[in-house]
Amino acid sequence: MYTNADTITNKFAELQILITIHDPAVIAVAEVKPKNPKAPLTKAGLKIKDFELIANTNCFNNQGRGVCIYVHESLYKHCTESNRMMVLNQFGSTLLKKKTC
Repeated sequence: MYTNADTITNKFAELQILITIHDPAVIAVAEVKPKNPKAPLTKAGLKIKDFELIANTNCFNNQGRGVCIYVHESLYKHCTESNRMMVLNQFGSTLLKKKTC
């Protein structure tokens, strides 16, 4: 599932409803931060139950709008810890690496 949030904090409830309806394994969210943020986002503030958050650094600094990928924990069930860490460390190719676990 993909969405351009144009600020995730005010669309988080809607995202939760879409997750319930569509039951996605992977969610990509662009433009996570507001155009003029008043406070920084935190990983805790972006947490979605049963999903691993993979966020680029722009989600938590003063550059760009940020991109997040959420991967459902069930996709890691057959991964070794080293393969799981490889997936988390390869933000740009996460979906491709997923298949090698």
